[in-house]
Formats: sequence, structure tokens, C-alpha cells
Amino acid sequence: MKIIGICGPSNSGKSTLCEELEKKYNIARIELDHYLKNIEEIPMLGDYHNWELPENHKFEDLIKNIKDLKEGKTIIHPIYDFKKGKVKGYREI
Repeated sequence: MKIIGICGPSNSGKSTLCEELEKKYNIARIELDHYLKNIEEIPMLGDYHNWELPENHKFEDLIKNIKDLKEGKTIIHPIYDFKKGKVKGYREI
């Protein structure tokens, strides 16, 4: 199994690129944004939540899922509800 990481700043086209790769090559996609903590844990920056901080992500869960995929295991990938600010479900990969 090969794992490819695609990174870049917000709104730089990462998701669009990944969607096209997913369609063309029939690959599974893991999105870091779906490993966000619940909105109550995201610090405020003025009147808004500061979503851009690395500590807002559950990196331990992401790393475990990547390791499991490399070992050929099925993972349970969170599906984050960005309107509610919490995980709304999961999908198997």
C-alpha cells in the first residue's frame, strides 16, 4: 500500500485535487479536517474559532489510522460536521 500526503494552506485546492485523484485512480482518501476536536475545544480568536492551530487536530487518531492502513487493516474514519463542530459519524476504509 502506498500513502501519499498532500498539504497546503487553507483554500489552496487540496480537496479538489484529492477528489480528482480519487475518481481517476479509485483510491481512498483520509482528510485531516475530519480529525478536528469538538468545537468546544477549539480556542477563540476574537469572535471566531481559530481552526488553523495544529493542536486542534486529533493527530494520535490519524497516526493510528495511517499505521493500521499500512498493515492492511480496515479503519474507521471520522466524518466531521463542520456546521455543528463535531463528529457526526464514521466510514470504513
